[in-house]
Order: sequence, then structure tokens, then C-alpha cells
Amino acid sequence: MFLRLIPYRTYARLIFSYRSRDLLEFFPTILKDIFLPLDSNLFQVEGRLQKLNDLLFQYKEHFSKELGSAPAPFAILITKEKERSLASLGMTEGRLGVTGGIKKPLRPGKVYIEEGLKDKVEEELKGANLHFRLEKWGDLFELKLPATFEQKLYFPFKDFFLIPNDKRCFFCGSYLHATSDCPGLNDREPQQTFYKLLTLSPWTIADELSKAIFEEEKIEALNYFYIRYFFNLPAFLKIIFYRTGEINSFSQVPLHLPTPVRGGDLGLGLEELMAGRVETAEKRFSEVKEGDFRRELGLAFVQILKEDFPKAIYFVENALSLVNNPFVRGYLNYLKGGIYFQLGDKGLAEESFKEAMKEDSTNTPSFFFLGLIRYLEEEPLDKLSPFFHHPYTLYLSYLEPLFLRVEKELEELLDKVYLSYKDEALTRLKEAEDKYHALKEVMSDEISKSYLERLKKLSQHINQGGLALVDSASKQVLELTLELNGYVFSRLKKLKQEFEPLRFTFRKLSDFWTIYPYKTEDAFFGQSLKKAEGLILRIERRLKRSEPSKELKFLESEFKQLKEIVENLQRAMPELERKWEFRKRLYSFIKKFSLAEGLNLIFHAVLLFLPEFGTSWFPSLGSFVVSSLFILVLVLISVLFIEKKV
Repeated sequence: MFLRLIPYRTYARLIFSYRSRDLLEFFPTILKDIFLPLDSNLFQVEGRLQKLNDLLFQYKEHFSKELGSAPAPFAILITKEKERSLASLGMTEGRLGVTGGIKKPLRPGKVYIEEGLKDKVEEELKGANLHFRLEKWGDLFELKLPATFEQKLYFPFKDFFLIPNDKRCFFCGSYLHATSDCPGLNDREPQQTFYKLLTLSPWTIADELSKAIFEEEKIEALNYFYIRYFFNLPAFLKIIFYRTGEINSFSQVPLHLPTPVRGGDLGLGLEELMAGRVETAEKRFSEVKEGDFRRELGLAFVQILKEDFPKAIYFVENALSLVNNPFVRGYLNYLKGGIYFQLGDKGLAEESFKEAMKEDSTNTPSFFFLGLIRYLEEEPLDKLSPFFHHPYTLYLSYLEPLFLRVEKELEELLDKVYLSYKDEALTRLKEAEDKYHALKEVMSDEISKSYLERLKKLSQHINQGGLALVDSASKQVLELTLELNGYVFSRLKKLKQEFEPLRFTFRKLSDFWTIYPYKTEDAFFGQSLKKAEGLILRIERRLKRSEPSKELKFLESEFKQLKEIVENLQRAMPELERKWEFRKRLYSFIKKFSLAEGLNLIFHAVLLFLPEFGTSWFPSLGSFVVSSLFILVLVLISVLFIEKKV
């Protein structure tokens, strides 16, 4: 068996900068101590393969500070034959072709073996009592040793996007393919795909990407990576070409809305550009009237697809001279910076990104790349925290392969930022839930159910969704809280409106009871008034408190009791009034009748002692009875019809 070392120099330069040479040259040196060297990167390992694990551990320990979370800048391939070429193993450009799937590169820091060596390797390693695992990788097997196991990270596979090519794709920033072959070019609405990305949590994205790479499940998930720089793709020009009248800053770009292509040479050129027909696109854009910045921008993208980046800068400069819109100028300066970054000139790139931020302070692509450049210039990660707080830059950072060396620290830092958004939303959600639970007993079943369903949906978005859903849910929770506050105040207003008439009625009832003479007989009325008075005092105190939502349930209950008591008292009061009126008139009748009847009796008695005034019928018993009846009628008329009612 033979060990072939496959160095990744571009990857080493990108991740390890000035230490790349040391990391590339050290491993062949220690290999020579154990294995027979046949060439600079070829060794005979027959019977000593178990030593490879120890050598890899030795290497990782020696460069632990330099490696960080990144794998070593080389892959290892175990072959049967010394002269076996990579092409003979089905590899082109360092990748294994897989029918119906994705092309799989030999990943840095990993060990691969030919399919025909599987049994032999298993036999040798089992005899060495070494823990290992063999997993299919294209037409080869990956030999997983303790020294090659990955750290527990969301995105431990970022190296996948940094090999095997030496040239970077301008559109997605990977080294998997040429700029003109970027899969992101196939997405006609990349900003919508990016918005969908924002609705997913970072760990969900990592899981989907991992399954696409390693299990080839839903490989379309790789598009989340390919469109992460959606503002770099030709399809984004639809927004620049047709929405500049409604957009003044990058923050106003409608990610969730599609933008159709319009007619004319400009639209035809854009269609050809998005289809990858570069020559036709160039012809169409050239036919657009000179003086239109969109003509120059379209031609700049033609040159980007041709990978003639200096010429692309020329057209971007032309476009800048023709436009005043701050959003467009910010984007053009960003694009110029992106091209300089592609060319490796970080100094000019930084100048352009800063200029873009001057034109449009919300230009998040420039903001992200300014942070990335500072990291590449060895600035400590903790000082870059401000660059990660925007949702766009947060997700771009999670997906950025160039952060691979500090991936563990980066993910910890980004998690704190991500969770700060989530915590704020959860705080708002708890406030809304508390208000809902305080109010649900006074709501109708239909309204209560509606609020509960909304709260459940928002809770799901906050706890399981990405920042777009978290942010949206947080705003909706705030709106829901305001709705609940509005519900509280409307209920309070209604209660106050109904409370005043009740209080007025209570006063009338109290005034009546104050002068009512039969309190002992009708003590229930007084007891009810006392209970109503206590309820009124409690209601008044509750209405003055600062947290009306917490009091509403009690207010509703106490108001209901008060209303019931007052209504019962109102129903009882006429009976008491009639009783009082009856007794008053009875007293008046007895008083008047007794007085009149007494006078009548005296009158008849006096006449009995004065015979000269008498007649045969008067005074007599008959006259006394008749006069008594007459008095009775007169007193009744007086009491019933003449005297005023109470």
C-alpha cells in the first residue's frame, strides 16, 4: 500500500496565511521517520498504516494554535499501486465524480482509501486494536481515525467549499467551481432564497447542508451557500435596473418579492446574462443608449462572467459617473470593492467598501466584507463583534468558509448575538402571554381562542425559526401586546362608562335608605348597600392602579357583583317605597279619622244634653253612623287623593 499526500496550497494560504508553508512542509517530514519515502508526497505504508493516526495527532498537537478549528491543509490517499494516478481513480480537478449527485473533493485533513483496499485496511487496523470507521465517499472510502474526527461545530465542513480549485468563484466565494459555473446563477430570485435562509435557524441550515454534502439528501440545500452573496449575482440586477425609483437604501431591498424582467435591449441583455450567454448579453447591453448607468453595469457583469475583472472595474467606474442615487452608488462601490477583493487587493477593496458605506450606511454587503478583511488582517475576533449584529452579516458569517480557523470561537460569538435577538423576542412573548392569561377569563371563547392560536404560532417561530421569523414574530408579538392593551383600555373605558351610572344609582339608593324609617324590618337593604359600597371603593382603587390588565379580571367580577346588587336594590326599592307610603297614609288616615270621629262623638253627646236642639232623627244612633260614614269617606278622599306622596 502507498500513501499519497495531496497538498492544498490555496486552502493553506487562505486559512493560515504566512504559516501556510510550515503547515504544508511539516507533515511530509515526520512521515519520513515512519514510512519509506518514494517521492516528496508518496510513501510506502505496507504493514505500518496504524502509525498514521499517531502522526496525525503529533501534527495537530504541534500546530494546535495555528490550526484552531481548521483541518490540516492536505488530504491523504491510500492506493494499491505506486504509479496510480488520481485520474485513474475517477478524479478530475481533485474531485470524485458521483453519478446523479455532487462532485466530492478529497477534504483537507481526511484519509481516503481505494475501494479495493477496504478489506486489507480493516484487517491491518483491527490487528492494531485501533478505533476506526470506513464510510463511502464517492468511489473511495473515507478512513475515519481518532485523529481525523471533527470538532463539535455547526459547520465543521466549511473546508468543502475551499477546495480543490485555485481560483475563487466571484458569485459565491467558493473554490468548488469557476465563476461562470456557479450554481447560484440558476436562481432567478436569489434574494428570495436568501430570505428563506433567514427564516431557518443556523443549526437547521448546517444540518441541511451536511445532509446534502455527506448523504446527498436534498442537494438543493447547497443553494443556500451558493446564493449567500445574492447581491453578487446577475439576477440582483433586476432590482438595480427596475426598483431604483422606490429604493433609496440597501435596507429597503424587498427580499421576499420577485422582480420581473422588462422588455427592450436592457431586459433582453439581462435575460441573456442570467442564462449565461455572455456574448449575446454583451451585444444586447452594447445596443442600449449610452449614458444609461445600467448599460455599463450590465457590461461589467459580462466581464465578471468572463473573469476579466480589471475590465469589469472600468465599466463599474463608468456607471458610477452616471448615477446619483445613494442606493445605486453604494451598490456600485460595493461591487468595485468585491472585484478588488476577488483580485486579492484587500487595500483597494477596503477603500471601496468604506466609500459604499458613505453613500449608503445600510449597505450590509460592504459592512460584512469590511469585517472579513479585518479578520484576514489578523484582527482578534472579539473586536469584530459589531460586524455580526445585523441579521444579514450574522448569517453570512455563519456560512463564511474563511472563518474556518476560528470556527469554534466564531460560532460561540454568533450564538450570543443570535440568542440576544431571540431573548428579546421571548421577553416580548412572555409579556404578551402574561397579558393574555390575565385577560382570557374576561374574553369570549372565540376571541380567547384566536389570541391563543396566534401566540402558539409566534412562539413556534421564535423558538424554532431563523432570525427573519424571530424578528417578524417579535414585531407581531409587540403588535399583539398593543392589541391586548387596546382590549384592556376599551374594556376599562366601557366599565368606567357603566360605572358612573351605577355609582349615581347607588347614591340615590343610599339617600333613600338614610331617610327610610323601617331599617330594622328591612335590614337586607342596608346590608346590600354596605356590600355595594365596599365594591365601589375596591373598583375605584383598582381603576387607579398602574397595571390595569392585572386588575381587569377582578374588575369584571366586582363590577358584575355591583351591578347585580344595585339591580336587586332597584327592584326592592319600589316595594319599600310602597310599604312606606302605605304606612304613612295609614297613619294619616288613623290620625285624621280618629280626630274627626272623636269630634263627631263629642258633637252627638253634647246635643243629647241639649234637647231643645234635637229632633226625632238627630242626634240619634242613625245620625251618628251616617256622619261616621261621611267622615270615613272624606278622610279616605283626603288621604288617597289630596295628600302628596312621599
